Amino acid sequence: MSFLRASLFLAPSLFLGACTVDIGRLFANAAAESESFQESARAPAPEKTLFAGPAQGQIISLVSESPFGVYDILQKTKAETVVLGAALAIPRTEEIKKPAMILLHGSGGPGAKGARYARILNEMGIATLRLDSFTGRGVSSTTGRQSLVTEAMMTTDAIRALAFLAAHPDIDPKRVGIMGWSKGGGIALLTALEEVNSRVMEKTPMRETIRFAAHLAFYPPCFVDVSAHQPTGAPIAILIGEKDRWTPPKPCAAFARQFRANGAAVSLEIYAEAEHDFDSSKPLTEYPNGYNYAGCRFALAKDGQLRDRSSGLPLTSAEDFQNAVSACATKGAWAGRNAEAAERALLSMKRFLQDTLVDF
Repeated sequence: MSFLRASLFLAPSLFLGACTVDIGRLFANAAAESESFQESARAPAPEKTLFAGPAQGQIISLVSESPFGVYDILQKTKAETVVLGAALAIPRTEEIKKPAMILLHGSGGPGAKGARYARILNEMGIATLRLDSFTGRGVSSTTGRQSLVTEAMMTTDAIRALAFLAAHPDIDPKRVGIMGWSKGGGIALLTALEEVNSRVMEKTPMRETIRFAAHLAFYPPCFVDVSAHQPTGAPIAILIGEKDRWTPPKPCAAFARQFRANGAAVSLEIYAEAEHDFDSSKPLTEYPNGYNYAGCRFALAKDGQLRDRSSGLPLTSAEDFQNAVSACATKGAWAGRNAEAAERALLSMKRFLQDTLVDF
């Protein structure tokens, strides 16, 4: 199969297609830290990151924005524009309008795992859009420094991608879901907040008419209290390891209770003995410099302000966030494959998507 950069011009405010863009000029002002400028010269092209594993799909370009925090989304703070790469794969099925899933990578950036899951979903008759939220921002990894690409940035990317898919002639706009791993799993949860969707959508041609139909999160960071916010009502599934020290399961149980109390349908599966990244092809490995977030607790206020629950202080900058993490997190975590957990999670994923998207 040949992998062509898309030449279709659809919803210009979201999609640039094959046109030539001075990407450096677009995102240079968005970088808040000098490290991101240094990374930019080394960051690989979207084709290399999205197709790190066996490739499938068509490379497209999506226009997004880079708000620092959820506060900036909700308060409509002006944010710099960024151009992102994405891989779109639409299976050949009898359905004219197909269900679709947006796939979000973790802190290590896009790679083979996303491609592997995309093939599985395509075999189920589900179209896939694999987003690369890093390369367009001049970043290859956020491990150890998550503020290089924030959750608000990736959330904006995901909702913009939803608007793009909703306008695609081969996609059913009422059957678009989202899934992610680790940092991307957190975005799969954050995109379930109604007001966040509304604020991002109102900047797109779709306005406020479309929401995700399903949210699937693999080992997400759940240590932000979002009980002040209403969910969209779409079903949510969280799959996480019992021994995960990178993103512990206990806060996810609290998250599930919060969302259920606000009317959302949330399922939580915790896999015995499994660590972070249990569906990886890599063996279980110790990461001495990996952050263990078991002691971290934050709260997302109604206005979108992120606060450290221990100090009560708002986290309004990259420095604030890094200081808060340094105070609550410890170094040392494990990650790697647990075959039993991976198999169970795959079956749960298929059941969840069959119920929410395929048999809708």
